Amino acid sequence: MTPYLHPGSPQQQMFNDAHAKTRNVIERAFGVLKRRFHVLHGEVRMKPGKVTKIILACVVLHNLAKAWGEREAFPEEEDPQPPPLVQLEGNPDGQAIRDAITANYFR
Repeated sequence: MTPYLHPGSPQQQMFNDAHAKTRNVIERAFGVLKRRFHVLHGEVRMKPGKVTKIILACVVLHNLAKAWGEREAFPEEEDPQPPPLVQLEGNPDGQAIRDAITANYFR
């Protein structure tokens, strides 16, 4: 799902703000996992079902390591700057879903 390139209302701007914050959290989580588990660097050339299991195993092992007080190999990086907005030729259904989310959750 993409943000609005030119938000035309306060609700669309709120959607964009929430989208950017959420994307930042997700990218940081992937960064933490990639620093801890080298298998996640680059392209994982396996069937999607197997990749899903590998990622799940990495998340479980990461959570266990945190629970047991293991330190990360590298400290967390500073918050990355969000990438510039690029308007993609998206699926009209996806745009309708984005508009519905905006209308229902950002009043």
